[in-house]
Amino acid sequence: MAIEVNSNQSGPIRDQNSAKTQPAEAQQSQARAHRAEADRKTAQREDSVRISDDANSLRELAKNIDSQDSFDEAKVNEIKQAITEGRYPVNSRQLAENFLELESHIIQ
Repeated sequence: MAIEVNSNQSGPIRDQNSAKTQPAEAQQSQARAHRAEADRKTAQREDSVRISDDANSLRELAKNIDSQDSFDEAKVNEIKQAITEGRYPVNSRQLAENFLELESHIIQ
């Protein structure tokens, strides 16, 4: 890098390479300006989404399911009453088999 120093001149010291770097800096500045403009245009673009008919049907189905009771409260109350009164039939063999099956899943 060459620096011109002249004691007879008043004013700032000049770098010989600064004249060469100014066009490059101007190009970089222009490139940044172009990128900023492209980013601004991209930001202004609107995105859109189209929901398919199948997705709309599934959404409606989900709404219908959510609005329904998940169990039959009358039947639950009837079973509770039968258990309380000792009228609910219990198959002890089936109950034991179910417990064994459950335990085998837990152990694995």
